Amino acid sequence: MNALTVLLTSLMGLFSVVGAVPDTVIETSIRDQVDQVEILAVRTDLSTEHQLLRGKVDRLRVAARGLYPIADVRIDTLDLETDVIDVDMGELRQGDLVWEEPLQAAVHVVLTQEDIDRALRSPTVIDQLEDMAVGLFGGIVGGMSQASLTDVKIQFLGDERIQLGATLAQPQTGEELVVELTTQLNILQGTQLQFIEPELMVNGDLFEPGLMSQVINGFSQAYTLNVLEQEGITARLLDLDITEDSMSLVSFVRLESSDDEEQSYP
Repeated sequence: MNALTVLLTSLMGLFSVVGAVPDTVIETSIRDQVDQVEILAVRTDLSTEHQLLRGKVDRLRVAARGLYPIADVRIDTLDLETDVIDVDMGELRQGDLVWEEPLQAAVHVVLTQEDIDRALRSPTVIDQLEDMAVGLFGGIVGGMSQASLTDVKIQFLGDERIQLGATLAQPQTGEELVVELTTQLNILQGTQLQFIEPELMVNGDLFEPGLMSQVINGFSQAYTLNVLEQEGITARLLDLDITEDSMSLVSFVRLESSDDEEQSYP
């Protein structure tokens, strides 16, 4: 379950429970939706005691440390802070979460190298990475579009550089390719990650850079936040910092109001 779904579900609970302590409602809802969390702090800012009855919160802040959205997948740091939250209470009584004004939030996420190593031992994560990795590496080397993925590694190198490695096995022929991609990452137009000076090793040999640039650019463009806009969601990457021990990412999310996009979020 992604962070946006957790937030929206928690907000439905917040405005549906009359007389409860807002911070406690949000915290309980988050804990109920994730596998576990080591430290969780929630603060809702209200100008008046009756704001919740009108579906309004001045600001919501959530700080989580050691968050496990699913078993064996850990997020070291998740900080979320919203602008004013303004919910249509009439729609909420019908079971729909609809905004009177767009919901805006800033999100800060930190993953450590240890978090990544743990996640790569999870079958759930490997299954999700397989199509992405085969799409990238299989397209570059050719003839491996149906390959299976093993020995996956992601290594933080510092200075916004990262190393991705895997073994691609072609079941029909028994062929195996050990691939290793080293690249610097850059945020492009706030919507996608750009590969800078990528170097690809295939079975220990350096792959010709010119032959893979088109595939890598196509791969980067395929995984863009722009696809969310058709759902009334604007998301932008604001900052990326990769050290030898961790990766930090700051982003902005805006969910359009129902008047702007005729969107509701059940």
